[in-house]
Amino acid sequence: IMPTVLDILDIALLDEIDGISLLPLINNRVKHKRNFVFAEGMEEAFKENKRILFPGVKGKWRAMIEGDWKIIYIPHPENNIFELYNLKSDPEEQNNLIDKESKIASYMKEKILDFVNSQSNEGVTDLDSLTNRSKKLLRQLGYIDWTMILFKKKKPNIIMIMIDGVRYDAIDKIAFYNELKKESAFFSQLITYAPYTIGSLHTTFSGMYGNLNGVNGYYK
Repeated sequence: IMPTVLDILDIALLDEIDGISLLPLINNRVKHKRNFVFAEGMEEAFKENKRILFPGVKGKWRAMIEGDWKIIYIPHPENNIFELYNLKSDPEEQNNLIDKESKIASYMKEKILDFVNSQSNEGVTDLDSLTNRSKKLLRQLGYIDWTMILFKKKKPNIIMIMIDGVRYDAIDKIAFYNELKKESAFFSQLITYAPYTIGSLHTTFSGMYGNLNGVNGYYK
């Protein structure tokens, strides 16, 4: 969302950002699109999950979807656990194919581990670097040194509507949502980065995964 908003406002993106603008997709001018989806679980907030085997961020599950395939990576102190599903034939993820589809399993394992290793610092955020990036972005948006933008080209007003705690199978019962949907670009296959509100919203508005924006855990 954040890269899309900045694109609409004609504000240049910062370096080292994970998100990409959806504006070219909305305007049918797509030149480049990411070929995978990445998401994370949460740390050991719920003790009922017996397969979170490390405390803190290190124990979080990670998942990656590419095409019809989804791999889940579960950190384990001895041998990491992987699960592989074909979402086209098995959308409810009941049939783990990790031992049956060796070629695609090997490819997806390598891809998710490479991505996790390049992204994750196991919850240790470079606060100085993050502060500098944040200040730069806030300055560009006008929150800092706001008098500098008073006489620049007028920007459009953007209103963000966030709904928390609404089930996907019940949201169509909200009248204003249906009216808004008719006049909007609707992304029916959107997948959230994190299954808890604070992590998901911070990623939405910063364009960065948790290890970069500093919100990398349920209670942090």
